[in-house]
Amino acid sequence: MDETPTTTEARAEEKKDMLDALLDLSFRTAITPKIARWLYIMGLVVSGLLAAKWVLAAFSVGQGGGLFAGVMSLFFAPVLFVIYALITRVFLEVVLAIFFIADTLKEIERGKR
Repeated sequence: MDETPTTTEARAEEKKDMLDALLDLSFRTAITPKIARWLYIMGLVVSGLLAAKWVLAAFSVGQGGGLFAGVMSLFFAPVLFVIYALITRVFLEVVLAIFFIADTLKEIERGKR
């Protein structure tokens, strides 16, 4: 995977923009749209860990009920994962929609002046 100089320069510029946005004390630059992908990946990882914890907790129930609960949790854990992932995705999309609305309103305001 050979990178061209323009790709390398673009990535360096993107990192510089991200650092500038992070250190922008006037909050004129939003950083959330730039890190939304990473937030979603972290949400998927957390969803997977919660589903796995649920399965392990179900198998650890004592007195023979652990086997039945464990088998049922193997069935429902993927459903739980999808629900958690869906909630994460919808939340991030709502947040991004708010940022896109704000950007559009800024463009409209600039056009009227």
